[in-house]
Amino acid sequence: MNEAHIHMLVNHFPIIGLFFGLGVLLFGVVKKNLVLKSAAYVMLIICVISGQLAMMTGDKAEHFVEDLPGFTHNVIHEHEEATEAFMIPMYVLGLVSIVGLYAQSKKHSFEKWISYLALVLGVVCVFLSKNSGTTGGKIRHTEIRENSSTLSNSNTSSQVEEEENE
Repeated sequence: MNEAHIHMLVNHFPIIGLFFGLGVLLFGVVKKNLVLKSAAYVMLIICVISGQLAMMTGDKAEHFVEDLPGFTHNVIHEHEEATEAFMIPMYVLGLVSIVGLYAQSKKHSFEKWISYLALVLGVVCVFLSKNSGTTGGKIRHTEIRENSSTLSNSNTSSQVEEEENE
């Protein structure tokens, strides 16, 4: 297993886990259930950790795809920029979640406001996660690129040329 495999394993959790964590947090806020809110905070912290792991393995994963057909450095650069924009508020969300866990354990009155702040930050992160995930998908899923018909036509013509040369 190399860094590209690890990247593929962990890169989905920050996005998908974010949806689940926010859902659990919202349900915990509505039901005023501290156990659900604690579980949500832990899920969100795990999302941040897995996001950082995905970023750490992403640079190394780039080396495995840069020689593949259809690869362009522009696509990787776009994904890196989108992911950095996504992870900055995710780090803040992780810190807010840690504060939320602490506030719950000490029974601070401001814990309710921390959960509201986490929800707002989480919604911001959801919108940013779309761009990060889509640009990451474009790296190997050429069919979702804007110029996908051009790519498929050029791949088809190059395959025909290769078959004719054999």
